[in-house]
Amino acid sequence: MRAYLPDFQVIHPTDLGEALDSLASMRDVVPLAGGTDLMANLERGLLKPCTFLNLQDIADLQAKAG
Repeated sequence: MRAYLPDFQVIHPTDLGEALDSLASMRDVVPLAGGTDLMANLERGLLKPCTFLNLQDIADLQAKAG
């Protein structure tokens, strides 16, 4: 059975502290920083409903060119 996208919630923390608080206080939170594997697994129906924690826009986690 394929996953239905509205079964998933996405949290968009604004900083690292908020992301860590979400991980510590919520159950079934899956960190996410991209989406290729996510979309493939959604199509295959391999994901159970959960909450995704979008880490992509957190400045402290961005790769720095050096």
